[in-house]
Amino acid sequence: AIVDEDPSVRRSAINALSIQGGPDAIERLVGIASDGQEGTRSEALFALSQQGGETAEAVLLDALEDPEVGQSALWGLRGMGSTRGAEAIRQVARDGGHPVGLEALIELGNDPSVEAGEILEENLSSDDPLRTMAALSALQARGSTASAEAIAGLFDSLPEDDPEQPSLRWE
Repeated sequence: AIVDEDPSVRRSAINALSIQGGPDAIERLVGIASDGQEGTRSEALFALSQQGGETAEAVLLDALEDPEVGQSALWGLRGMGSTRGAEAIRQVARDGGHPVGLEALIELGNDPSVEAGEILEENLSSDDPLRTMAALSALQARGSTASAEAIAGLFDSLPEDDPEQPSLRWE
């Protein structure tokens, strides 16, 4: 069923493996997550994140580097809630050239750690406007006093007539 051409059949087979659980199912899901079509691999990563454990976490950490399924791996790691996963997400958020760096920055809005707040504040002054906007969005999601102060500092630092940043200023 996993090699079937119909994506819904493949998805159903992956869901069945996820429900089955156990070492054999995890082994099959690991194989699917590393080989196959993008959608099937993403489904397998999600199923592995639901299974949890060191093997699933290791596969998700490896997949984080894959541009095709990195975002699925990021979401899976977030869902697992592991320390290694949170550290990996923060590391990806720091990396300006990472394929899922923007998504990781946004994800830091759900990370209450001081380190995540520092990463977000650093990215408010990024040369990349997309990173600045991702950090701004994540800081808004955090909703803390420190986040509000960082956002206010960003707006206070903008020149009145900066043609480069018109979307950041509203009056």
